[in-house]
Amino acid sequence: MKQLYMYISLVLLLAGACVKVNNLADEAAVERFTVIAVQPADVRVGEVVIEPGKIRVRLSPRDDLFPFTFRTETKVSHTTVDLVNIPAEFRFETGSGSERFYAVAESGIPHAYDVTLEAIDTGADITTFSIQGEAGSITIDPWAGAVHIPATPATFPYKLTATLALSNGSAVQDTLITFENINQVKEFAVITDDGAYTRTWKISLESPAQLPNADFELWINEGTTTVNIDPMPGKVWGTGNNSFVQGTLPVNRNGGRAAEMTTGIQKIPFLNHELVTAGTLYTGNFVLSLSFENPRSMTNFGVSHKRRIAAVAFDAYYVAGVQLQQSVKNGSKYVVTDIEGRDTGEAWVEVLNWAGSGELKYHGDPVDGVTVLGRGNIIFDGTEASAGAWSNFEIPVAYTNTILAPTHLVIVFTSSKDGDKFIGAKGSKLTVDNVTLRY
Repeated sequence: MKQLYMYISLVLLLAGACVKVNNLADEAAVERFTVIAVQPADVRVGEVVIEPGKIRVRLSPRDDLFPFTFRTETKVSHTTVDLVNIPAEFRFETGSGSERFYAVAESGIPHAYDVTLEAIDTGADITTFSIQGEAGSITIDPWAGAVHIPATPATFPYKLTATLALSNGSAVQDTLITFENINQVKEFAVITDDGAYTRTWKISLESPAQLPNADFELWINEGTTTVNIDPMPGKVWGTGNNSFVQGTLPVNRNGGRAAEMTTGIQKIPFLNHELVTAGTLYTGNFVLSLSFENPRSMTNFGVSHKRRIAAVAFDAYYVAGVQLQQSVKNGSKYVVTDIEGRDTGEAWVEVLNWAGSGELKYHGDPVDGVTVLGRGNIIFDGTEASAGAWSNFEIPVAYTNTILAPTHLVIVFTSSKDGDKFIGAKGSKLTVDNVTLRY
């Protein structure tokens, strides 16, 4: 994006040499976004809602809607000089997708717009669905006309008592639904008030998805300098372990394994650096590039996960090291210096929507195409009642965006919260086991 800014600024400067770029307007906006040439051609398209950075195209769901394509006629503000990356034809494979383009101001500053779809009530929809005695997040998919109930029944038949709210505002109370097996799909017909349209909704059970190796039983290269958590299947878990640092190791627990992260002082011999290094464990992968100015650039956070979770639970204990220290640059090398304070460990969670393509490269900082839908964290300061002893913890996810659909899940554990700034206490330990996703 920086290159785009420089390129546009240069073009504007050459086109009007008598005007300085920094005297031009920074504002750019889309004022009208008209949807035309839709396919399927008979889809009912409603209002287009334009908000800062967002455009929502409202339309009526139906069974044969996707792929849904359309062209546009746009009007922009007088300070907008171009629309960049806007496709000649928008194409959506699902109702949860998004497309991003940029409105470019006179000064060259780009303003991102995310185009999404929003379902119009057909008049024959299930709008809410609740079950007596069932915890968890029930998913209503208006595009597919489906209700997914996260459940892990111990036995069948499995009986549920449900309450439904319908499009016309009426409610169906205490409806008994019986599943004979996990794969059975129940159908529920909803009719519009005038009787002109019937929509058949599909109700199914769905086992809540969990992450592979979330009990940290599988490791590779144990007893060597390349020990690491086994990233397979799916390349889910990563650590900061490399040929210089082995801060995350397996330990025995209850007849199985757990992951222990330890903060230490590492010497990089050929550079003569002394670095405070935190043990880490996270969903994603590690790429060694020896970035001392931005250590986080070596961590790619996030794995594909398309269900909205409510929380992440796990077993853990934390012990803080004695002396807080920081690696600071002294001439051409980094040296360790004592600083005031107490070390803290951290566990944090982010649910992401990524509008890009290819492999996600996210380091925890803002990046084009990534929207953080929800976040949560826990700080371990070593003074809590559970310090030094195993306890179960839960991180609720607080959502700030419930419109976009989740695409990726980030879970990060570290023995020193500020380890990416080379701050921590030697000997700080965070040990975790049995990570569970709550829905």
